[in-house]
Amino acid sequence: MGISSQRFTYAGNRSKSYALETEDEYKNIQKAKGLKKSLVKKELTIDIYEHCILEGVEDKPRTANFL
Repeated sequence: MGISSQRFTYAGNRSKSYALETEDEYKNIQKAKGLKKSLVKKELTIDIYEHCILEGVEDKPRTANFL
């Protein structure tokens, strides 16, 4: 029995707003409470989460159209 280790990247600012990127593209997780699932699935990336957290900016143009 081998131990499976997998590398991942996490970016989150709240308990219901985060992204988790794994080595396996199909196991990536993105959550954003209050946004439509289609927006989260197609538009949001971990890079957007990281930019908003590190730079302290809100991504209004993308979210305003879909709320």
